[in-house]
Amino acid sequence: DERKFTIPDSVMVAEKPEALYDFLAECMMTVQGEGEARKYGYTFSYPCQQLSINQGILINWTKGFKTKGVEGEEVVAPLQ
Repeated sequence: DERKFTIPDSVMVAEKPEALYDFLAECMMTVQGEGEARKYGYTFSYPCQQLSINQGILINWTKGFKTKGVEGEEVVAPLQ
């Protein structure tokens, strides 16, 4: 299953990181069927300091993103 979602501008410049993480979770729920368990992979193509295979800190946003509270923070755990 492959789908594409457009991230609304309001999420890209949100005041709180939860707006972004909640949007991404909603997108994943539309792909996953009811009562169905799947493992997903994703690409986070923004500059990060990779601390391990499953841990990275966002250095800075690019590509029009300005969501507050994410730069300098760990970005893998909220998406797991």
